[in-house]
Amino acid sequence: MKISRETHVGGVQLVRITRALAELEEAWRRNGWAARSLARKLHAPPDMAFPLCRELEELGWLTQRRDIEDDMIWVLTDRGKDLISARIGKPVRRATGVRHLRQFLERILRVERARGWPLQVASVEIFGDFLCRKDQIMDIELVVDLEPRNGEDAPRYGRSSRRFRTQRDEVWDFLRDGSSVLTLYPNPHRGMTDPHKLLYMRANQGLPLLTVAAKECFPLEALDPTMNWDEYASRKYKRGA
Repeated sequence: MKISRETHVGGVQLVRITRALAELEEAWRRNGWAARSLARKLHAPPDMAFPLCRELEELGWLTQRRDIEDDMIWVLTDRGKDLISARIGKPVRRATGVRHLRQFLERILRVERARGWPLQVASVEIFGDFLCRKDQIMDIELVVDLEPRNGEDAPRYGRSSRRFRTQRDEVWDFLRDGSSVLTLYPNPHRGMTDPHKLLYMRANQGLPLLTVAAKECFPLEALDPTMNWDEYASRKYKRGA
């Protein structure tokens, strides 16, 4: 997730709110906190605390619950936890996001074709700003599921192991290619409670990989309606070429 310094919620800069929420999360964790605690962190009047929390709730970042003493408290949602670790940046034009997404898909094919990678991309799901059809977006959020390559030499280790995480990060670095527009998450990801769409799923062996995505998922045809993605994948990234 990426946020802008220009964004305000309830008259307060979102960057300031994010920092305050991060401090409250660090201090209270799952125990939650009262609305006035957020106001104190922001050095704001107490009477604005509840309306601000309600706005954050409507945006999907906070939720209310009662503690053991039956007092109303606030806790971060899964999407709110993404917010407190968000990068700060500027919005980009949707056309720029489309270009970054197309290049990302091309790099997926390169990973598949280059047998030296120990992991391959099993699926990619997209959620967040890009699905809202805005003219400007903050970033493109992608949940990328990686898996060991098929075969007898496929490594036998868990996704939580250091080895898998190291190899995952290497593949991610290549897929991201320094893009400030792409935000990658592992699968499963808590933010996937938001509306999302399947962008890519690996085809059966021997088939052009984008064929499945072009037929099953919305973005490829939407990216460039003049491009025949089946033909493009088969021609440019034929296995073994």
